[in-house]
Amino acid sequence: MASESNCSSVDEWVALRDHGVNSRYLKELDALGYSRLPLDQLRQMRDRGVNSKFIEELKQLGYDKVSVEQLIRLRDHGVSGAYIQKMKERGYTNLTLDDYIQLRNRGTRE
Repeated sequence: MASESNCSSVDEWVALRDHGVNSRYLKELDALGYSRLPLDQLRQMRDRGVNSKFIEELKQLGYDKVSVEQLIRLRDHGVSGAYIQKMKERGYTNLTLDDYIQLRNRGTRE
C-alpha cells in the first residue's frame, strides 16, 4: 500500500490523518500507480485536492503517469480535467500540461 512503510511514528500517522490521508486514499493512489510516496508528498497532494478522480480524468485526456509534482502544480494553478477538455474543444490541442498551466495563468478561462 502507498507509503505505509514510510510512516515511522504514530505522530506522523496522526498528522497525515489530520490532512485527510487515510487507508482508502492510499489504496486509491496505489491502484493508479502512485505507491510508496514520501509523507510530505501525500500531505501536499491531499491538501491540494489531488485525488483518484483527478488523476483518472487526466488519464482519460491522454495524460498518464503524471508526476506528483505536476499533479500538485496543476491543482495549484486551477487546471482541472474539465478545464483541459474545454480548452481542447476550443482548439487548444496537443498541448503539454505546462501549456495548460500557462493558458490558465494568462487568464484563459473555461
